[in-house]
Order: sequence, then C-alpha cells, then structure tokens
Amino acid sequence: VRPLLRQHFPQDKQQWLDLDTEMLLIFNLPMNPKKARDFITFTAMDDKSRETVLEFDVKMPSKKELEENDIDAPPNTVLVLKPRLKLKTDTRYFVQVREGLFGDEGSLGFDKTRIIEFSTFHEFTFVGFTAEKPHDPTSELQFQFSNPVIYKDFVKNIRLVPEVAIPEYYGDWDHSDDRLWMSLPLQPETDYKLYLGPDL
Repeated sequence: VRPLLRQHFPQDKQQWLDLDTEMLLIFNLPMNPKKARDFITFTAMDDKSRETVLEFDVKMPSKKELEENDIDAPPNTVLVLKPRLKLKTDTRYFVQVREGLFGDEGSLGFDKTRIIEFSTFHEFTFVGFTAEKPHDPTSELQFQFSNPVIYKDFVKNIRLVPEVAIPEYYGDWDHSDDRLWMSLPLQPETDYKLYLGPDL
C-alpha cells in the first residue's frame, strides 16, 4: 500500500496563521519521521518574492497534541513539521511532499508530489473604508483591514463624529473577517469623521 496524504493542517491556501504554526500531515498508514525528512521541503517567500529554505524537524505527535487539534488518527500516521525558527509575518509558506516518500514499512512510495501553501498574518493596518459618494445613509459601510477583526472588538474601538449609536447586536458578534460590513443609523446630508481606537 502506498502512503496517501489524507489530511493536512493548515489547509492549502489558508491565511492569517500564527507565527508558531506547525504543519501536520496525516497519512493512511504508519510513517517514519527519519525516512520522511528527505522527501519534504519547507520554504518561505516574503512580500518581495524572496525565497528561503527553512530548517525544520519532523516528529510524531502525542495523543494530547492530536486531541488539542481535534484530530482522530493514530499518532504513528501523523507527521508534525516544526520549523526551528519562528515564522515571520507577511510571508507565504510552502510545504512540498515529494513523490517517492515511503511509509514505515513497504516498498511503494508516494505516487505524486504535493505542495501545500499557507500564509501568516500581516502587520495590522486599517486598509480602507468603502462608501458611496454621496453615501446613501440606509446602505451598509465596509471597513477593510489587513487581518481579520472581530465585530465586537471593532465596535469597542470605533467612534464617529457626529456621534452615531451603533446597534447593540454588533457588540455580541464573535464573527471575524478582514472586511466588516455594518449598517449604521446615519443622517442624510451629514459629513462624518471616523476614529479608530488604539486597542483594536
């Protein structure tokens, strides 16, 4: 039986990951970290398209690590790739699992090279604000950030002048995104200034 990559975390093209992220590769059969190391590469590409090959260790997880990540798989079928240095912001990462990778036993190797890409969070910035000009006060406003923001954190750190009463339900929302849409009770023919607090 050939090794088959059943799942992996992070997912391909996943964004805004923490700097201590480790890659988990989940296979269909027992694996050997020492054998696998020569068939895996971990590279980084910064925002200027400069590529760096990372040093990393390959290990098997403990049952506790699998439970914390909600992974239902035998530990000996999972490989954990742990970078030796902390990941960097604003960076794309690529994990290549190459053809020929063997399991712990058997002579059949991985049949096709796979590349998994993910990226870390950006330096936090307010990217912009979208509204029609002139803006229909009954239409939604869009606020865009470099990283996801939780609605209830956002409403604690926003102030409009003249003052606007922000609907209370926004303060209960745990949903996050890098684009937040809000309907606010704005007045027609009124100029507003937007202030964002330092704790956002």
